[in-house]
Amino acid sequence: MSHSEGSGRILPGRRSHCEIDLVSAPRWNGSQDMIRRHETGFRVALMGSDAALASALIVIVFAVRFGPGWPDVLTELLPHPALSVAIFCAAWIGLLAAHGLYRPRARWSVRSDAIGVARTAVLLAFGTIAVLFMLGWTSMSRFALLAIFPLLAAATIVARTALREIFRQARRRGRNFETVLIVG
Repeated sequence: MSHSEGSGRILPGRRSHCEIDLVSAPRWNGSQDMIRRHETGFRVALMGSDAALASALIVIVFAVRFGPGWPDVLTELLPHPALSVAIFCAAWIGLLAAHGLYRPRARWSVRSDAIGVARTAVLLAFGTIAVLFMLGWTSMSRFALLAIFPLLAAATIVARTALREIFRQARRRGRNFETVLIVG
């Protein structure tokens, strides 16, 4: 007897047409209340925050390292600074996506998310240094290179944890709430 023949119960692996599509795996805080239709918003928020963090950290690190004249120094170090920063941000987001860090159900805990971000930062560091070496841009500030990657990983972990908390609080306050009427 299937779930639609009036048995009153839903067999494993089957979903009723009127049930809320809740994620059933446990999370780091024991909450199981993420509605799948909010995944896209969560992914877009993560990608946007990751891109903003990466570009802001580059600006901050170069401003700290070179002082008020940092735009001129950055222009001397890189032929097209805006394009270089955009490529760096795209590489960061691409590597995060390649490691599955934009799939919320793949990373249930902050710890697993942090480990994935740290691995991605290490790969980006090696890739960036290799590209700079191959292009002959060896005059890049070593302080900037040593500072950007750990700061980027730490800021990304903090931002992702904060976004998780913001979405969780919104759900608890009823802002991301689904009302379902089951008849029958």
